[in-house]
Amino acid sequence: MKTFGYRLVKSFHNWSGSLFLGMCALSVNFGLESILEIEKISDVYHIGRAVAAGGLAFITARCALKIGATKALLYLDKSEIAKNHEKYNLENVSEIVIDDMEGLEILLEKTNEKKIFEWGTFLKSYDDKGKAVVSEILDFEEAKEQGLVSSSRPWRIISKKNLAKEKGYNGFHHYHPSIPGLASANYSIHCLDRYSLMNWLNLLSFNMPDGPEIIGYNRNYTYLPKDKSKKHLIQATNKQIIEYIKSLQK
Repeated sequence: MKTFGYRLVKSFHNWSGSLFLGMCALSVNFGLESILEIEKISDVYHIGRAVAAGGLAFITARCALKIGATKALLYLDKSEIAKNHEKYNLENVSEIVIDDMEGLEILLEKTNEKKIFEWGTFLKSYDDKGKAVVSEILDFEEAKEQGLVSSSRPWRIISKKNLAKEKGYNGFHHYHPSIPGLASANYSIHCLDRYSLMNWLNLLSFNMPDGPEIIGYNRNYTYLPKDKSKKHLIQATNKQIIEYIKSLQK
């Protein structure tokens, strides 16, 4: 049961585009049936059903298109990265070393507060012979003061990545609130999160039953903590992620 949340959400991430497209088709069908059943302009019930179905069709179509377009862009980006390893070295690192231990400690402490809103900040990293070294994690309050992040919501934080890039940052961290019983779902990174600026290295923090957790990711890979210090994050496959989750709380 430890891996249930991860397996469930990963399956949803893999099939979300098709799911939304299917919901859109059903909504259109339901809406058309409702329109055909309208006998007069005062038929509020069927008109209301048609309007509701139209609204749902619009929302689900928009979600399906956004996910489909993002996956297509990720595929094109990965092809570009494969041709230019040296230019996009942070997209292919085998390990992440968080050198800013003070910044890491602050992230974990704030994560442990278990806020219901997302929050985030930016970071600086560089490639060191196939390893990414995170040299600076910007304080969350400073990120807000500089106008780099704003409008924290339960499932969304607005970040200005291009502005952060101008200031020398090349990575983003954000916090995910955990759903009770499904905390392991956070180990599955959605394509909308993976799609960021090219050659950026990102961190994600969230809470597990045994305490705050932090993982890394880019377009290609997910990185898991090597030990309890969370300083070293190692590239992991889907199978390794499942084994890692199973090893927690033993």
